[in-house]
Amino acid sequence: AEKISNSSKLRVSLEKLKNETEIKNMYFHYQKNKMKKMMMFMVIT
Repeated sequence: AEKISNSSKLRVSLEKLKNETEIKNMYFHYQKNKMKKMMMFMVIT
């Protein structure tokens, strides 16, 4: 029983970590795209 509870706790924390990483990646891509658009805008003007 001890092993099972520990492995499930580990799995939950891994899920949380994965979700946080995905959010960070999405945010990073969003920022990168925003920068690209601003650069394009600066080049045009």
